[in-house]
Amino acid sequence: MIDRTQTSDRPSRRIFTGLAIAAGGGVIALLVEYFVIQGWLAPEPAIQWKSNNAPKPVNSVSAEGKVEHVDGWLTVTGNLTDNGHDNKGVLLIFSTRGGDGGRVANTDGANQSVTIDKGYPDTVPNIAVQECLTHQKRAMDVLECSDPLVIWPKP
Repeated sequence: MIDRTQTSDRPSRRIFTGLAIAAGGGVIALLVEYFVIQGWLAPEPAIQWKSNNAPKPVNSVSAEGKVEHVDGWLTVTGNLTDNGHDNKGVLLIFSTRGGDGGRVANTDGANQSVTIDKGYPDTVPNIAVQECLTHQKRAMDVLECSDPLVIWPKP
């Protein structure tokens, strides 16, 4: 007897095709959730930091702020304050493993603050900060620095 059932009419083929489509749709849904929706539903909280938490901080320098991770970038924000009446400027040195991450200087005088706003790609392995005392008017003439304090990732 001749079987006249077309290969596309077989129930097992329909089931396997349906399963393949469902699995593909599930994979696409997971990828969309992971790369798109996760950032909106569960953003990473900002990490608070203070430069005075270093093992050996420098007196009369105070810096604090937060590190935020948004859209592939790490943004370090905060304030650098000169708390001393010592005729010296203050400097905050940001560094990443493998390079200099930038400097924020304050030579405005005692009890004055400057704003910190630095951005780094999230591929940097870490971000550390050092607080320094400098010459009163020449911020690059460093007199004394603290030990580096890693502010990202949070230890």
